[in-house]
Amino acid sequence: MHMGEPHWPSTRRAWVVTGVLTFAYTVAFLHRIGLSLFVEPIRRDLGLTDTQIGLLTGAFFAVPYTLSAPLAGWMVDHLRRVRVLAIAAVIWSIASGGGVFSYASLIVGRVIAGAGQAVVQPASASLIADVFPPAQRATGFGVFVAGTAFGTAAAYLAGALALALGVRWASTLGVADWQAALMLVGVLGLLVPIAMLTIREPIRRERSTEKLPTRAVFHFVRGRAWVLFALFAGVALTFLAPYGQLAFMPSLFIRKYGWTAEDVALRFGAIAVVVGAIGSVAAGALSAWLTRRGSATASWTVCLIGAVASLVPGALAPLMPTGVLCLAMFTVSGAFANFAAVAVLAAIAEITPNEFRGQVTALYTGLVGLLAAALGPLVVGALNDHWPGSGPAIAGSLSVTFAACAIGSVALLLAGQSEFRRLKLGVVGSAPGVNPPG
Repeated sequence: MHMGEPHWPSTRRAWVVTGVLTFAYTVAFLHRIGLSLFVEPIRRDLGLTDTQIGLLTGAFFAVPYTLSAPLAGWMVDHLRRVRVLAIAAVIWSIASGGGVFSYASLIVGRVIAGAGQAVVQPASASLIADVFPPAQRATGFGVFVAGTAFGTAAAYLAGALALALGVRWASTLGVADWQAALMLVGVLGLLVPIAMLTIREPIRRERSTEKLPTRAVFHFVRGRAWVLFALFAGVALTFLAPYGQLAFMPSLFIRKYGWTAEDVALRFGAIAVVVGAIGSVAAGALSAWLTRRGSATASWTVCLIGAVASLVPGALAPLMPTGVLCLAMFTVSGAFANFAAVAVLAAIAEITPNEFRGQVTALYTGLVGLLAAALGPLVVGALNDHWPGSGPAIAGSLSVTFAACAIGSVALLLAGQSEFRRLKLGVVGSAPGVNPPG
């Protein structure tokens, strides 16, 4: 704790804040990927190709998400984060539930939702870093990132419920069942701003020891360009293939293994919430344990473990001869899928003063949006359209994508690890005009 700073919030308050932010992230992720369960009926009803579906689930959300990241980061570092996040939730919820009547309206809804969600990770990471002491942050981040597992499960389980009840509601509303389901998902999002009313803005901590001009963030990033690039790009590649998986996994099981959408929703939804949540919490606990053991690169090491242990089984899963074996391999992959997502937030907090955390985190989320969320579904969809056969096409596309991402991610993270260690140990000096936090 810095000289003159008040004591850290109570453990109870820290976990309340983390719980509310995890709920917000869960709903945000549900809105992000919920469309994937309805790929087949959307494609049929609107006459779309897999490439168009890939653009809808990926680029039309991810590009505005990326372009909005700098503004989102600035708002997080200069405005009340709780209020910013609540307003953003209203925007993305209305957009997600309202634009479901045509391909054009789906595009508009995805664009607005992507821009609105750009604030979620920067604001949440900044808030968690201000309610947990440094040694406990990774644990808090682990619980927060579990929101992706809850969101994935919610997408599939809510989708299964919508498929069961959709006929009744759809006929009442005069829309297709997938349209009714997406409307309900949008309404659910309005619970987020209500939940945000239960927490208050924490004091910003670990600020730089000198007044920083606006341009200081550019000096900071420039002085650490290589280590930030290796970390952000390496982690982004661990997410590229899973984003393609989330967009097309229901289609894989339907086309190759003859499962129904309800089968995929119920089975993978139940599995995802368990292994994803356990994996996220385990990643935070492992990073905290390695830190207590004196590791200067604990968070970076957890990123590496996640890259290998999630992407290699993911590459093997689509090649399995049965749907059960495929699901088993995706389960192993999913158990480690959030390791990098947890550890990267801890790594950012370790080397970034408070004044820049929102903007540096936004730089990371922007790169993930551009490289992973935009390209993952698009790459898999484009490969599907140019690969002979239906079932073999989607299996080969997913396997190749996972394998390529594994090679690229591990190479980048290994290349940048020693520089991160030197930075943590103080061998690399601060960027001009920026003293290191602490």
